[in-house]
Amino acid sequence: MVIGISLRNELRGPLQNQSVWYKNVKKGAKTIHKANPNLLIIISGLNYDIDFTFLKRKPLNLLNMRNKIVYEIHRYAFTEGQANWFLTQPLNKVCDRIKKEIMNKSGFLLKGKNAAPLFVSEFGADQKGMNPSGNLFMGCLLTFLVDFDLDWAVWALQGNYYTRQGKPGMDEPFGMFNNTWNSLRSPQYHAKLQLIQQKLQDPKSKKPKYYLLFHPQSGKCLNVATNNVVQASSCIGASRWIYHGDRTSIRLTGTSSCLTTSREGMPFTLSKDCNNSEKSRWKLASNYQLSNIDENGKELCLDFDTNSSSNKVLVRKCVGLDGKSIDNPQSQWFKLVSTNVY
Repeated sequence: MVIGISLRNELRGPLQNQSVWYKNVKKGAKTIHKANPNLLIIISGLNYDIDFTFLKRKPLNLLNMRNKIVYEIHRYAFTEGQANWFLTQPLNKVCDRIKKEIMNKSGFLLKGKNAAPLFVSEFGADQKGMNPSGNLFMGCLLTFLVDFDLDWAVWALQGNYYTRQGKPGMDEPFGMFNNTWNSLRSPQYHAKLQLIQQKLQDPKSKKPKYYLLFHPQSGKCLNVATNNVVQASSCIGASRWIYHGDRTSIRLTGTSSCLTTSREGMPFTLSKDCNNSEKSRWKLASNYQLSNIDENGKELCLDFDTNSSSNKVLVRKCVGLDGKSIDNPQSQWFKLVSTNVY
């Protein structure tokens, strides 16, 4: 078990400033360390816990506690008034922009001489699925979490409150439990978290890396079923893949088989023809979409329809590659997730 103490939740408002932050964070960290040197010390940023940019100029320098400092951030679709972006702008660009912002304001802490763990201690969405921006945001955030194998916590566990805003039994639509606390509010939402509950990167591992093919909209991974049909299903024990970059094959580890397509609207399968066929050569059409060229010379993307009763993954016309369309491409988002955990 790992135990830590967070100094302060979501600093905000006109009284927040960097000089007070440095003073009180150092004081709080030293107090915790003195009381119990075995505890992790979890430190929040400014502006609703999203901003650590000031640490680029002036690191915290708690050197005797360096191995127990953890920085935490929060992120939602509505962070910094960005919810409308998901509905009015091309989604690939929106996700790129948000992840770039996260890296600039906090993700930089993962790298460099002052590198430290980053804990996404709050994220979430309306689990009734009634908020379109929140639904789209989840797919974007999941691609960020799997990239860095970050630890995380969902807001929130509770299904309702004794009283809130003067209302007894007020419902919590972001809650993992329903409002009677006897079952999950949304098994579909919970399923999306399956992969990020697994350890993906082991710094002590000497084994070669491989990839999982992750579909963030559904939370499923690509797996090889009977008759060499590839389908989207559980990420637990998911099929492992090898990929060497644009215009190369995606091979099933331990075999001579690779992913291949035939024509639009058809499932893709495994093939032994991995070196000479355009149908078996894949590229990153965007930061989220994998495409190849079918037998008719047409560029097609992997596509999994979460509303379908079938688990088969098809190839369809790529959506949103022009950087202008606001059509939702998330059914085509497949993330190559690097892992070295066996």
